[in-house]
Amino acid sequence: MPDITNAKINREQEEILFLDGVHPDHQTQATYGWIQTGVQIAIKTTAKQPRIHYLGAIAVKEDKIEHITQSYDKINGEAVVNFLAKIANKLSHKKKIHIILDNAGYHKCKEVKEYLEQHPKIQLHYLPPYSPNLKKGKSPPLVRGSSLLFLPLSTMSFWVAY
Repeated sequence: MPDITNAKINREQEEILFLDGVHPDHQTQATYGWIQTGVQIAIKTTAKQPRIHYLGAIAVKEDKIEHITQSYDKINGEAVVNFLAKIANKLSHKKKIHIILDNAGYHKCKEVKEYLEQHPKIQLHYLPPYSPNLKKGKSPPLVRGSSLLFLPLSTMSFWVAY
């Protein structure tokens, strides 16, 4: 896996994306509360809702953030391959596509590896398993506590939603 941390990226021919999966749960959940001992109270809830799964990727441009998203019934190797194909199709004019992502099992499974062997223009770059320097608590004071991450790439610095 090539290291692009200090590489010079030709933005006309190459693209850098940050990819992640999310699995929001929109159920009513009582996490805490105050109630007199011995008293029971019913909490109104919605009917069981299906879980939502999304794969998303963002590309940080000089003046904007472009994104690609897709919802899935579940995220597995097949979904990741489908999403990588969607990215490759959208960025077919690029010679190289660098994708930075975490170490989720579905990002490294057999189906993904086979797809990448057939599509060498896509290169995956995995974040280290333990990388506190890339977490928002270590970001510059300007954004500490917000949902931004500072990650230096190439000769430029990017602000990326985290």
